[in-house]
Amino acid sequence: MAVALPGQHGGRRTCLTVPFADQKRVDQVLPAEVEGTIPFDLEEVVWDHSVLSVANGKSELIVGVVAARGAA
Repeated sequence: MAVALPGQHGGRRTCLTVPFADQKRVDQVLPAEVEGTIPFDLEEVVWDHSVLSVANGKSELIVGVVAARGAA
């Protein structure tokens, strides 16, 4: 998929690893993990994630973040 956005909205993707494989736990901690990596509050961005891999009790995730209107 390709998306075109105005430059002021920016885009960022990052990989995160969380120390558990349970999706419910991932969903619980991920907002705080994402917010710790961006210069905005979560209410100012649109974000989502996908699980890249699960191994040895850890989940590797890719997270995409785009500033919402007026946040940049």
